[in-house]
Amino acid sequence: MLWNCPHCQLGISPKTIKSERIPAEGNRRAMRCPHCNNEVEMNVHPSEYWQVVIPVLGLFALWGASRNSSTASMVVAALVVGGGLAATLYIKTKILGRWQRFRAPASQP
Repeated sequence: MLWNCPHCQLGISPKTIKSERIPAEGNRRAMRCPHCNNEVEMNVHPSEYWQVVIPVLGLFALWGASRNSSTASMVVAALVVGGGLAATLYIKTKILGRWQRFRAPASQP
């Protein structure tokens, strides 16, 4: 994942980004680049949600299979959990490898 500012293209680490309140806009919080002081916002890829959803569904399946006490259902649920973890690794390496973490915010109305 690329952690560069969309304005100045310098690297932003999670430890250096500034968040401040903007009193003129109802005290909303805005993130600012530590280098150029321009406003940035998180750019979340839609596949990032699947990194959470797939393993959680697998854990629910594993919990349900443990209550059923069937070996076959436990194996299937464990495969779902393993598949979720494999999907997470795939998403992180292949899909999010060149994804820009921050973007310039859309203009405020």
